[in-house]
Amino acid sequence: MKSGAPEGVEVQVLGHLIYYLPPVSREETKAVATVPVGTALGCLPGLLDIPHFEIQSYVVNGQAVTDLSRVLGRGDTVVLLPVISSG
Repeated sequence: MKSGAPEGVEVQVLGHLIYYLPPVSREETKAVATVPVGTALGCLPGLLDIPHFEIQSYVVNGQAVTDLSRVLGRGDTVVLLPVISSG
């Protein structure tokens, strides 16, 4: 899915999550995809083929969101942050 489509919602994927998206979607430190307006936040992992347990946080328009039933609207920007572990 190409970024910047006016009828879609931009999703930025950071960290190791970028490797779940096609190489054409990747930049140096993030990958960008577009999903349809009306998509529920909790549907993003399935749409983007990212295991849900790999996502630590969902950020919509700069605000952390925990309600995964939130429906995304025109102009929303979503950032998916990966789980980070130390070892």
